[in-house]
Amino acid sequence: MKPKTLGEKYSYTFIMPALLMLFLFVAVPTIIAFFLSFTDYSILGKPRFVGIQNYRFALHDNVFRKALFNTAYYAILYVPIKVILSFLIALALTQSFINYKKTFMIFFYLPVLTSMTASSMIWLWIYQPDMGILNGILSALHLPRSQWIYGKSTVIPSISTITIWKDFGYDVVIFVAGLSGIPKELYDAAKVDGAHGWSMVKNITLPLLKTTSLFVIVTSIIASFQVFTAIYIMTQGGPENASTTVVHQIYLNAFSYLKMGRASAMSFVLFVIILFFSLIQFKIIRVEE
Repeated sequence: MKPKTLGEKYSYTFIMPALLMLFLFVAVPTIIAFFLSFTDYSILGKPRFVGIQNYRFALHDNVFRKALFNTAYYAILYVPIKVILSFLIALALTQSFINYKKTFMIFFYLPVLTSMTASSMIWLWIYQPDMGILNGILSALHLPRSQWIYGKSTVIPSISTITIWKDFGYDVVIFVAGLSGIPKELYDAAKVDGAHGWSMVKNITLPLLKTTSLFVIVTSIIASFQVFTAIYIMTQGGPENASTTVVHQIYLNAFSYLKMGRASAMSFVLFVIILFFSLIQFKIIRVEE
């Protein structure tokens, strides 16, 4: 039997720092939050056990229900548009007739590197009803102005526009990497058989890009249910709770109302929702395989 190398003998030692960090900053806080979700705790006093009262409050509270609806509405806009847009751009960037591909990739990726706080402040000016650049363009085209983030019916689409612009460049890079791994010989063989255009995308690209697509879709769903920064900076959940989301309500209950138990319960409601949609995606992929 071949003797083990030094690396094989002490392999677990090398990953211990990462495991320790994962335990201290992920596992332990999660366990504590789960315990607090069954208590009435306001930081200033000791936790008082209240059973499932916090979960009942979360599921029957009208504001939290509104937050769930707003989050779902945002996800419906954010996920499909971002995934489809990033795929189409990545597909275009991998075509032989496109020049300056790296320049375009840098251009699309730059918003990803920009702070969400800074981006939100810029878009606040763009969306300004009176002096904003968007309404200025609409006026120049003799089109009606919009309230954007200041209107109840337009605030969620306006927020999703910002986050899609901010995030889709990351998915473009992921899709380009996935597309680059597909052998060109498959496309050449398909062309010999008379395939072209969309038929090659449908029968070659999409099936072989299944794993990459799963990663992009799942991470997009998780990100959509965790939207917070843009809403906190730009709308504070308004107007009239039209843009409040689950994470925004968790923040308010934890740090504004000092209801740590309620915030923890809301966090685990969000966890169950994200887990549910993630499992559905994995199930769909396995069935198709």
